[in-house]
Amino acid sequence: MVDGQRAALEGTPASAQPHDAAETIAGGPLQEEGPGSLEPLRNGLIASVALIAVVMILMCSYASAFGKVSPHDISFAVAAPQAVADQLDASPALAVHQVADLAAARRAVEHRSVYGALVFTGADSATLLVASGAARSVQTALVQVGERFAAASKTKLTVTDLAPTASSNPSGTIEFYAIVFLAIGSALGATVLGRVLGTVRNLRHMGLRVGFLMFFTGLLSLAATVFVDGVYGALAGHPVPLFAVLWGYTTAICLACTGVAARFGTLASIVLTLTLTVLGNPSAGGPVGRPLLNDFYAALTPYFPHGGGLSVLRGVQYFDGRGIASGVICLVVWAAVGLLLLAGAAFRTGLGTRAGQPAPAAA
Repeated sequence: MVDGQRAALEGTPASAQPHDAAETIAGGPLQEEGPGSLEPLRNGLIASVALIAVVMILMCSYASAFGKVSPHDISFAVAAPQAVADQLDASPALAVHQVADLAAARRAVEHRSVYGALVFTGADSATLLVASGAARSVQTALVQVGERFAAASKTKLTVTDLAPTASSNPSGTIEFYAIVFLAIGSALGATVLGRVLGTVRNLRHMGLRVGFLMFFTGLLSLAATVFVDGVYGALAGHPVPLFAVLWGYTTAICLACTGVAARFGTLASIVLTLTLTVLGNPSAGGPVGRPLLNDFYAALTPYFPHGGGLSVLRGVQYFDGRGIASGVICLVVWAAVGLLLLAGAAFRTGLGTRAGQPAPAAA
């Protein structure tokens, strides 16, 4: 009896019989993955739109942060008659703090309490103290303000740079780009290593994961230090503390991304990485300095690791480690949150594993 006759007797249409060979070749039902399926095209369009959106968000973020900058509320010390201080304080570019004398003004700049200082050393002479290592663009803005004031008041102005940048990095932006690219490397490293090394199963496994991440960030920071300082000669100061700063910075970002991925999943880690790139990089100031950013990005600077890491790096390079407390606290908080999330995920996974194990057999 042929198949059609047998199917008629059994009440089953012949067309409903399975086509094992065809389904094996196609990898599934023909109606789902047939030659005319639009599924790949739809997925490609969705991915394209998502990638374009990410690129446009990055462009908008950097353009709004760096496209139209102007100095505002630059911390500035003044040792001069009250009338002079009031005149300078009227400028929206400055936030004036009066000090007693040249020594106090110098101390304020060197301890990073202010970006610059103007000290009257005579009836018609004044000294402008700046620190280009803090932010070259801010130093340029202060020199322009000082020169305009000197020309208007017919005062002879002497400019002294208390923290000059390296000759191979006169703009002082190399450290900013090191911070930016190390952030990208740390975040991507956390995501890739998380996929390669697998789930953190318990607290012991967590310790091994943290150790491996620190090994990775150590190598990453060493490579950056050797290139930026040893090869390019762009950083000032001894390479060992500079390496330590970069290692701490990359570890903080790597632990934060790892903790988020372990607790909330890879997608959450990708969202965090994009947030760090879109908001963290421009809020660090970098080529323009925080006092030249708009209020939105300037307000974000202390809370993202990029701003904290750049502040610590510049403090170690140019100011003998002064004024780095807030940056260190920022990095410690990011690392601690990452560790707490990672520990919580490891603890929950360990509990689930033990709960799923069969009870030991009775003796």
